[in-house]
Amino acid sequence: MSRILEEELPRTYLEAVKITKTIGLRYLWIDSLCILQDSTTDWERESARMAEIYSKSYLTISASSSTGSNSGCFASVNTRNVSYTPHELESLGINKPTNSYILDDTRGIITRQYVANVVSKESRSIVDVNITLEWMPCSRKEEPWVYRIGVFGRLVDPVASEHLSSRGWILQERLLSPRVLHCGSAQLYWQCNWSFLGEDGYRFDWSNCNFTSLVEREILPNSECGIPTKSGTSFIEGWPPSNLATHGRWRAGWLHHIQNYSTRSLTFEQDKLPALSGLARMLASQTGDSYYAGLWERHIHEDLCWRVYPRQEIRTFVPGSFDHKYSRTLCVIKRPNEYRAPS
Repeated sequence: MSRILEEELPRTYLEAVKITKTIGLRYLWIDSLCILQDSTTDWERESARMAEIYSKSYLTISASSSTGSNSGCFASVNTRNVSYTPHELESLGINKPTNSYILDDTRGIITRQYVANVVSKESRSIVDVNITLEWMPCSRKEEPWVYRIGVFGRLVDPVASEHLSSRGWILQERLLSPRVLHCGSAQLYWQCNWSFLGEDGYRFDWSNCNFTSLVEREILPNSECGIPTKSGTSFIEGWPPSNLATHGRWRAGWLHHIQNYSTRSLTFEQDKLPALSGLARMLASQTGDSYYAGLWERHIHEDLCWRVYPRQEIRTFVPGSFDHKYSRTLCVIKRPNEYRAPS
C-alpha cells in the first residue's frame, strides 16, 4: 500500500490529521496504521519502541472521550456542564458565600479563592460546587457550569473518567509524552511538563501524571517512603491532605500509577507487562534502579505490601465495636483468576 485516501480514514483519524495540519506539523504517527496489525513480528518490534516514540514526539493527540476510530476526537459538549476547579482553589466553608479574591496572577493565569455551596458528593475524593457568576470565565458567562473540587486537598484529574483513560496502554503514553492535547467530553485540556490547563482557563496540578514527578518520587530514600521504620505505620492506603513529603511514592509515584494501571483494561492479557515495559525501562535509566516485573529492587519491601480488594466489599460502622466492613469499592480491578500480584 503506497497511500491511504483521506476520505477513507475513520472520523477519529481524520480529525487527528486536521489537528496536525492546523498546528503546522508534517508527520502523524497512529499505532493502528503504523504497526502491521496482523504481524506478530512487526508488533513485537514496534511495541518495544513505543516509549521512545511518545517520549520524543512533539505532541500527543489524545482522543480522550472517543470510544473508537469512528467516534471522532471532538465529542459533543456534555449537557451536564461539569468542569473542575484548579488545584490551588479551596473552599473557605460551606453554605456561607463570601467575596472571592485573587490569589495569584502569574503567567497571565488568574487564580481565585472562593466560598462555594456544595451541590453533591459523588465520591470520596470529589464534590460538585457552584461558583458565583462574576468569577466565571468570560466564555462561560451565559452558560454557567457546575465545577468540581477535590475533598480535603485531594487532587482531581479532569480526564481520569474519560473513556480512553480506561485503557492500559494509555498510561505510559500519557506519562512519557512531553505535550498532550486531551480532547475531553466537555472541553479540551492541555498538559505538558510544566502546566495542565482546561479550555476554560482553569489550571490543574500537572505533577500528578508527569514523568519528571515520577522520577523524583522513585529516588526518594526509604525513610520518606510508605513504611516508616520508626512508627511502623504504612501509607499504603490513603494519604494526608497536606505535606506532600509524607506521600512517599504514592502521589505521582510508581505505587500510585500501578494502582491506576491495575484498574484499566487490556484487550490481551499477555500485554500486562509489555504495556508498562517502556515506562519502566525509561524510569530505570533515570533512577539506576533494577526493575522486576512491576517491582523495584530499592523498594522491594514496600512494593510487596499489596492486597487485592474483592469487587463487592462493604464498609459499614458497627456501633459499640471497632470492627467494621468495607462499604465502598476502593477500586474495581478486572483480572483473570491466575493473577497473583497487581504488578
